[in-house]
Amino acid sequence: MLATIILLVILGVLAIGMEFFLPGGILGVVGAASIAGAVVLCFTSYGPSEGLIATTIAVIFIVIVLTFWLKYFEKLGPGKDLMLSESVKRDDGVDQYQDFLHAEGVTKTALRPAGKALFGEHRLDVVAESGMIDSGSAVRVVKVEGSRIVVRRLPSEASAVS
Repeated sequence: MLATIILLVILGVLAIGMEFFLPGGILGVVGAASIAGAVVLCFTSYGPSEGLIATTIAVIFIVIVLTFWLKYFEKLGPGKDLMLSESVKRDDGVDQYQDFLHAEGVTKTALRPAGKALFGEHRLDVVAESGMIDSGSAVRVVKVEGSRIVVRRLPSEASAVS
């Protein structure tokens, strides 16, 4: 019986170890079940005192493995592909649209109320401030809220933008 308990613990440790490199949860569950089975066999075969010792060792092992996994998962095997490797800075993302505040352009699609407009060589998703704006109309950016660009139609005599 001792050989079976040792074999179950070794298989459990190997399955949990393989979970680091082949994530998905199945090997981790199989490993945990194998270790739990070894603890139950220890209780039934050797009594409560040996079963309690086996349970304590299993809990300590699980805590060590979880600590190792949480600390090193992003550096091991597929964890590198699953984790974001660089952070997005505020300068690189949404604030780039602030440069278009008060810029003039022309709508490329009808704004009902959202659509696309061309500002120089930049084609952007925009939202009409009020109502609908036809395609080909001259517009000016009146507000930028994050990535939301709000435009207003320019009077027809000021539409010399192409």
